[in-house]
Amino acid sequence: MLTFIAKNIATIIISAILLCIVIAIIVKLKKDKEKGKSLCGGNCSHCACAGTCHSAGNANANNFTKPQEKNLSSQKDEIVTVVKIDGMVCGMCESHINDVIRNNFKVKKVSSSAKTGEAFITSLQPIDEKLLENVINNTGYKFISIDKR
Repeated sequence: MLTFIAKNIATIIISAILLCIVIAIIVKLKKDKEKGKSLCGGNCSHCACAGTCHSAGNANANNFTKPQEKNLSSQKDEIVTVVKIDGMVCGMCESHINDVIRNNFKVKKVSSSAKTGEAFITSLQPIDEKLLENVINNTGYKFISIDKR
């Protein structure tokens, strides 16, 4: 047994070091998760929320449901505005776009999807297109187009 250990001491030491590194990474990930830090995997350097996002309160940010084409508006007087936006990469980006729209316009509902690059805005009044474009561009995302339905 001692000869086996003597012949493989380098392998044993390297294996022990690697095991310690893996354990340290797992412990850090668990602590980060407990603190509410996200593991979205998005490239935060391109995210307008870089440094301010990944809070535990946004656990449902990725639960986006795209309205069905035939049910875009549940009432006759509602206006659905679909905005194409470039730069959303994660659930926090979606949340940031939703908050910016809610804070600048009177809307009934707004939901965004990083996957499709769209924001769906339901309102009773038409949205000022130029103001919407400026608001989105000022957040660091890029306004692409708008479609009212």
